[in-house]
Amino acid sequence: MKIREPRPVSPEQQQELLAAVDVLFQELQGSRLNPQTLEANRAPAELLAQFLGASPRQAALFAVLTGLTLQDTPVDWSHLATYFDCTPIQVLALRADLEALISLGIVVASSRSMVRVQGMEVYEAQTYVLRRSWYDALTGVEPGGAGEAAAAGGGSRLLELLDSLTGILNDHAYEELPMQRLWTMLQPHIERLGPEVLPALGADPSPDPTDVLVLLLLAYRHSQLEEGAEVGEIGTLIFQTVSDRTALRLRFMRGESTLQRHGWVVMRQTDQGQQLKLTERGVREAFEPASAADLAALRREPLLIDPAGISRRDLLYNPRELADIETLDRLLAPATHRQLMQRFAALELGRGLTVLLHGRPGTGKTETVYQLCRRHGRRLHRVDISGVRSMWYGESEKNLRQIFDQYRRWYEELEVAPVLMFNEADALFGQRLLTHSSADQTHNSLQSILLDEMERFEGILFITTNLVRQIDLAFDRRFLFKIRLDPPVESVRERIWMQRLPQLTAAQSAELARRFTLSGGQIDNVVRRYRLLASLREEAVRFEELLALCRNEGLSPQSGKRGSRGTSSRSTSQPRGSKSRRITSAGPCRTPRPTGT
Repeated sequence: MKIREPRPVSPEQQQELLAAVDVLFQELQGSRLNPQTLEANRAPAELLAQFLGASPRQAALFAVLTGLTLQDTPVDWSHLATYFDCTPIQVLALRADLEALISLGIVVASSRSMVRVQGMEVYEAQTYVLRRSWYDALTGVEPGGAGEAAAAGGGSRLLELLDSLTGILNDHAYEELPMQRLWTMLQPHIERLGPEVLPALGADPSPDPTDVLVLLLLAYRHSQLEEGAEVGEIGTLIFQTVSDRTALRLRFMRGESTLQRHGWVVMRQTDQGQQLKLTERGVREAFEPASAADLAALRREPLLIDPAGISRRDLLYNPRELADIETLDRLLAPATHRQLMQRFAALELGRGLTVLLHGRPGTGKTETVYQLCRRHGRRLHRVDISGVRSMWYGESEKNLRQIFDQYRRWYEELEVAPVLMFNEADALFGQRLLTHSSADQTHNSLQSILLDEMERFEGILFITTNLVRQIDLAFDRRFLFKIRLDPPVESVRERIWMQRLPQLTAAQSAELARRFTLSGGQIDNVVRRYRLLASLREEAVRFEELLALCRNEGLSPQSGKRGSRGTSSRSTSQPRGSKSRRITSAGPCRTPRPTGT
């Protein structure tokens, strides 16, 4: 029997079907499989049978499985015997109906449920769950609707097909699904969406189902920002036996797969084992053209910040910094940037715009990058240290290379070049170390990768740091712009106070600016606490209380006092007996060299 997909139903029909399921579930409980009980409830059984394309008896069993699934997933024969209040032998009379529901693809059978007997012995019991698509149809999700919308949208049809595949795999999470049956269950989805969604099917007169399933599984991983999948993992998903899984591995090791011959998939050795990976050619050729763009968009959306989603903030700068920021603003205008990069390329100066923003915390380094992206419609990929470093050997270097590889793809795909920003980058761009441990070796390896990537970088790169003195000298010439953002001077602080709290008088703003040497970030913190107090009290906060908030801002005892830098001074001396392990690429070490090293 052909596996069926639920047909779309209207909200009114959905309510009727749910009511039929509810009536059958209540009436059949404790019925001891009495045929008269089903006959007395024939109307709801026939309504549900028409929806399922099954017999009334099978529809009644479907209603029972639906109710039990909501209580205890998955359902085994002991659940059915308890529900009907009959013996396990009596309940076996339902086996033929259950097998019919399985063959229709409405119910999924499993053999992974462990049952305890006499408190000690354990055995495997056959268990059953509803397929997700049929459950969704009852709860209001129209299976056909998503597919039709996807088909109208062109490239999203592939994503709909991938959703169908993962839905089937999720439905069968409790059983080892034979590969041919998995293929049979997927074919109706391909027919519904249109065979052209997957040109790989027409690349060979008789496409191998294994190759198509491997291709779709790798496409799903690709869409989830993963670079590939281990061969053994794929084998476990689509094959039941060890011999079939071994044959799959050998097939790809020998290069015998059609996917390899077309150049759509490559096999590579990683620290985790042999991995299959979808190639860029595979993305372009194995799927319909719209799908390639769709997959590319899906891969970048979670990682790129949309400029339209960045809130506008009018940043105020000191006069010296303002000229540098205005220069950057002009250079990042799309038309100007394209012309500049073309001139750079003609002069063999490279095609990269690299900027170092440094200064004390709260001076607006990160927000400056955000606002420049917002103004010029540039997407932003922000990299934090946690996204690079890994506890696993070799993974940090791999993560860093992937960041630059991904940015290069975005740079080629997008009409307006995106911005790559390493935030608080001193941990990555810091001075190189004498190798005393694997951590030192990893740090230096990351340095080498960064130096190499920046040397040939094309695009727009921002580096922000509070600790510019810790940046290795080797990076110095690789920054086209180095801009220091200082805490605002008194006249700028006064404008910031008037901008953030318009209710202040000019005299009050001037007094706050004169008495407290706060950065823009510290002023924002004070303003947030001020507004929090006002909302809690539902009344205005007195100016004297605002002065107290300013005095309490900052972690340093000197913070907030006139003439203070806002942070405690940093001593450059080393404790006696300590060892400096920093080395520089050129010139004398900045860190004092201790005696005896």
